[in-house]
Amino acid sequence: MIGIGTILTGISTTISTAQKAYDLSKQMNNLELKEVIMELKEELLEIRSKVMQLKEESDALKEQAKIKEDLSRLKLVDEVLVDPENAGIVYCVKCREDNGKKSVMTESSADIKYSKAKQYECKTCGHAAKPYHLNFTGY
Repeated sequence: MIGIGTILTGISTTISTAQKAYDLSKQMNNLELKEVIMELKEELLEIRSKVMQLKEESDALKEQAKIKEDLSRLKLVDEVLVDPENAGIVYCVKCREDNGKKSVMTESSADIKYSKAKQYECKTCGHAAKPYHLNFTGY
């Protein structure tokens, strides 16, 4: 499969060649040839712009797919999400539901004297949760 970088390099080389042909056509004083070469150059610039836009869209889609794959691995335990492969890391349910993000929750310093459960707080959205059944072994 040809990479986008290779395509962009090819387009840039062709644009450079078109510029050289345009410069030569000026020396020949051929107006019609100059116009055709300028049209070619403009079309190549437009193609390069579209390829760059497609690369950005492709990169964004790859990132979304990676996030979706990461999120699909998470298991809901009470009010938090836990990644079975990374025991001990707790993720925010609210951030996942609201915007599909994987935001880490940290242990909260809230007063929980009479509870065996730890309280976690999301630093992104402020959501707090106290997962009573969280033991980080065998979800």
